Amino acid sequence: MRFERRRSSSKPPLLVLGTLLLASCGSSQTSVTKINPTQGTVTIETPTSTAGGSGTQSRTVPTVFNCGGGAFEPETLLVTCANSAKDATTTVTGITWTSWSSTSAAGVGTVHLYVSGKPVNATARLTLGSAKQTANGLQFSAVSLTWTGSSPDGQPTLNLPLAVAPQP
Repeated sequence: MRFERRRSSSKPPLLVLGTLLLASCGSSQTSVTKINPTQGTVTIETPTSTAGGSGTQSRTVPTVFNCGGGAFEPETLLVTCANSAKDATTTVTGITWTSWSSTSAAGVGTVHLYVSGKPVNATARLTLGSAKQTANGLQFSAVSLTWTGSSPDGQPTLNLPLAVAPQP
């Protein structure tokens, strides 16, 4: 099982196999992302404070299959693979994720697809959803692409299934 966490930046991609600490700029709150390759889970822990003291809020979030294993916030996402001469691969690159929760993930990226047999690139908002339990833990099984500029296929939104790991 392979886990990866990629962020859009000028830095090289980062492969995470343990615990990654993420600090919010200008905030005393620190979120801890724990990736467990054995169990196929990604858990985000956020410190909380109440009148009675402090604690930690913990939530497990789905990954996306992305050619095997489980990817968390990948910079590039394989949406569909070509399965014949008339089909073509659809990918999204340069993704900047704005949210990732237990029910959905959202970001913006450049979609590379074929329309009427011709390659087209278009910027879109991505929404991942329909988490399914798999042998690799929870994984998103659908993506909705909403074009932010002119639509390459004449439709405002393109909804596609995502591959997931086999069922447990």
